[in-house]
Amino acid sequence: MSAVKVGFGGSEAEQVSENSPDSTGEALMGRPRLWSFASGSGGVGRSTLTTVLGSRLVARGGNACLVDGDWSSPLLTLLLDVPAQNQGNLWSGGSRHSPCKSQQSGLQVLAGGGPTEQTPSEADVPRILRRLKELEQDDVVVDLPAGAHAASLDLWLASDLPLLVAVPERLPLEATARLLSSVFTRKTRPWLAERFGPEEADVILVEAWDHCAGRTGTWMRAVARRAGVSPDELADHIGHKPIHLLLNRVRRADDIDVGHALVTAAGHGLGLDLRFRAVLPFEDEGWIRARRLSVKLSGVTTSLLNLEVDDFLDRIESDSEVPAPQAWGWGNESHQADSLVGS
Repeated sequence: MSAVKVGFGGSEAEQVSENSPDSTGEALMGRPRLWSFASGSGGVGRSTLTTVLGSRLVARGGNACLVDGDWSSPLLTLLLDVPAQNQGNLWSGGSRHSPCKSQQSGLQVLAGGGPTEQTPSEADVPRILRRLKELEQDDVVVDLPAGAHAASLDLWLASDLPLLVAVPERLPLEATARLLSSVFTRKTRPWLAERFGPEEADVILVEAWDHCAGRTGTWMRAVARRAGVSPDELADHIGHKPIHLLLNRVRRADDIDVGHALVTAAGHGLGLDLRFRAVLPFEDEGWIRARRLSVKLSGVTTSLLNLEVDDFLDRIESDSEVPAPQAWGWGNESHQADSLVGS
């Protein structure tokens, strides 16, 4: 198990978000509602889900701007066939670029910097966040890089609706656990630093990590014991803002148990309020169709995925979660995977 990095604190962006009202409803206080997709590893479907979510928000009568925020591998402008000459760089401090129209009315895309651009730092996050909140659309949906890069993590946690995409496979799930551990550190260190000072906060986190032998399921309680505080008090601080889980590429009913297990581990082990919002089906050729530039956005996804994302939006609005597999009426036989992908 690799060592945990604890040498950073909460950012100005996160502090701004902490003062924001709950944002499960419509656009807030004259500014857009900010959604951000993150994941522990790449290749789990963030970019595809960003386009589908934007499309479904527009289908509900609003307008949306998709932000190509994955500076390591930007795909949205290619996916939506935005002309290259209109692409700007969201991360630069220079002139601002306006969003470009997509093939769907009411949906626009704002380009970010590609791999050749300088990677944004934590100091850039407040400026980028202000830029996003100045956009005129009802909703802004950001596709962020995979992993726990500091600037990406700050933008994600500062959004109104931080969305976590996971896939029920071993390596992506391990990466998801690492990402959630980074979120725990990001939230816990400044809280400890206010009480014990920055150096002692680092010592508490490292010693607690060593004590629990790298098992995230007991890390929060180990930190609380080492700091002499109540686990409930620490959990109240860490979990005050929900993170919304979307389990992608689900093949069978058993996979849904993985989502519920993640929620339990994040809550009991790290004090995070992880809410299981969506089960999205595996489809052999869905990602191929989603990247065909000649297909209009309305034809990017199958009707089934559209329906699942609509269900996700309904759960966000009603603050409900995905039920256990037994409530779906499925068995555990392998042929029941067909129920997920439809016909």
